[in-house]
Amino acid sequence: MLQELLVNFPLDRCDKHDERSLQLYCNTCRKTVCVACSVDATHRAHDKDEVRIRLVVAMKKLTVNLSRLKRSIIVSVVSLDYKLSDLNFVCYSPSKCLQMHRDIDSK
Repeated sequence: MLQELLVNFPLDRCDKHDERSLQLYCNTCRKTVCVACSVDATHRAHDKDEVRIRLVVAMKKLTVNLSRLKRSIIVSVVSLDYKLSDLNFVCYSPSKCLQMHRDIDSK
């Protein structure tokens, strides 16, 4: 998603109107346009948003996805920690360690 922002939302000047910055995003054409281009024949009837609003929405989505990923990583780490604790317990008990090896070998 960040790559899409970098490609589709260049914070640059308009190719047709050098004095204008690209402040709008044409949802129909999927590209940034300046205010002057947004009212010409090409984009007049197209659905448009402000670039900064699109960026804020994208950043919120990234933040939510990052939070979910962090929670998932924490759950995985805790699960692995429990499994490691169980494994350490089994290996410190010679009889249990031998039984574990037999179980593995039988599979």
